[in-house]
Amino acid sequence: MNPSQLRRNILSEHVLLRGKLSEVEAALRKVAQGEHADDAQLRGQVQQFVKSFLDHIEMENASLVPMLQGIDAWGQIRAEQVARDHDWQRAALTRLADEAKLGSTAEIVRMVETLAKQIREDIEHEEETVLSPNLLRDDPIAIDQADG
Repeated sequence: MNPSQLRRNILSEHVLLRGKLSEVEAALRKVAQGEHADDAQLRGQVQQFVKSFLDHIEMENASLVPMLQGIDAWGQIRAEQVARDHDWQRAALTRLADEAKLGSTAEIVRMVETLAKQIREDIEHEEETVLSPNLLRDDPIAIDQADG
């Protein structure tokens, strides 16, 4: 897969993940406001979001990280940062999945509120940096390059 195709695929997945996250947040807001909700359905929705995001992380680790490593002189550093971000995300999502199995609904709500903000910030940062069309492009020649 070439860099621009990978970029498009990841950006498309980000759109889907944001949508799933918004759906989970909306369901949890109803619970927090005291509206009746099917607890099993709510927990299942959280579990499905976690699975989708973990699958996305694995896809990025298998395709984006290796591509970044060789893309330019800073590639290795970029790849390591993405891998570190994925490590904390994986750990946080695993804790959320565990909580969704057996924990209290109130704790699930609290965890999703905290994690959602962090995930959105990380996605935005990733899109602005390592998913930039100036970095992940098919033509390795930078027309507007100002150095060397």
